[in-house]
Amino acid sequence: MNLNELAPRPNSKKLAEVASKTFGYSVDLKILDLPKAQQIKETFANKLKKLDETLGAKVVSDKRYYEAKLVVETVDQFIREYNDGMSDEAHELVLFGENDGDLYNQRTVPIQKNLTKKWDKGVYDHDLAVKLWKYWADDAAMRYAKMHGSPNIKWSNMFSVADRMQAAEYMADNWEEELEAGNKMESVETVEESVIVEGEMEAAEAVMAAKSIVDRIQGMLEDLGEIMNEDVPPLADTITDQMGADMAAQFSTAVNGAVQAALDAVTQARAGADAAARMLTGESAPMMGEPAPEEMPMEPTTDMDMEQPIEEPAEEGDEIATADAAQGGDEALGRARR
Repeated sequence: MNLNELAPRPNSKKLAEVASKTFGYSVDLKILDLPKAQQIKETFANKLKKLDETLGAKVVSDKRYYEAKLVVETVDQFIREYNDGMSDEAHELVLFGENDGDLYNQRTVPIQKNLTKKWDKGVYDHDLAVKLWKYWADDAAMRYAKMHGSPNIKWSNMFSVADRMQAAEYMADNWEEELEAGNKMESVETVEESVIVEGEMEAAEAVMAAKSIVDRIQGMLEDLGEIMNEDVPPLADTITDQMGADMAAQFSTAVNGAVQAALDAVTQARAGADAAARMLTGESAPMMGEPAPEEMPMEPTTDMDMEQPIEEPAEEGDEIATADAAQGGDEALGRARR
């Protein structure tokens, strides 16, 4: 049995699901990293070798052999994916996104249903599919930052555009393989009321584009704030050392005045753009002094038109306990969320 010879080749998540359904065990990909994967592969490869030496020809009818074989196939594929041009951050983002239940209902299923319809209609476009999955990656990055990040680090800095694009391309490739294999998202219904119905497709696209403008203006505000608070003070110190305190004071006054004027103008621009975006959804803008709620990207529609360019936003079953399994074999097998 060599699952890597199947066409299309199943990804590590699919292999883990097969292991869980077949034997009641699965590799916990969520906590797996490259060193653990290599350790597990070595452990179970040795187990396969011992079974082969002990049982000889009878090994082909031994359940333990196929259990170990599937574990090796799964971690092999995991290592292949890990080394297939993806950064550690992109890989972490994919693992997090694939295991977040809310993200699955609100983004993964609608995107899969949308792409299934396009595939069946013969209008599927891979590049535009990547753009849809980029929304998924942006949302996953925001959720990850909220749950595991530091308040001093922006979500867009935790996962760069390149990281999120790698995650989006990975998800697009995997779903395209599923479509090619005939595994389509047709009968799954989400329970989230926030998923936009097909008839609101055009309006949803406009709202997403409008909110992306607000996000980009917000990024300008943050950049200006960093210039004033983080860049100017140390530069003024350098100017003091090299050219004197008077020159440093003149420089700081001039630059801070210019940046403050820009901040005031961009702040007003953001308020106007935010009010315009909220108008599209029937929301009211926050009252003066009231903090704006945290923005999250708009959920994709169930049938977003792939022929139209999409504005990019600114920026349980048993498991194999990876760390222990590599050391303790069968006794280290535990229970994991499916």
